[in-house]
Amino acid sequence: MFRCTSLKTSAPAKFMFNISCILLMVSVLMHLLEYDNTEQVLLAFAVPCAWSKLLFFARYVRHNNQRADVELLVS
Repeated sequence: MFRCTSLKTSAPAKFMFNISCILLMVSVLMHLLEYDNTEQVLLAFAVPCAWSKLLFFARYVRHNNQRADVELLVS
């Protein structure tokens, strides 16, 4: 039987990231309509929602750069 454990662990992060994308698009609309207070509130909720997903990728990049530095030192 096939089990996909990554789907269970990353589903909340994906959901929060999708919500943040929607909030960002709505905040752009609010900016164009010149609703400054609404735009700021939407951004205040959207940016922290995106952090969980984006920090995952930042951790991956940091680990890959450290591996490259180690390979340079060894050779």
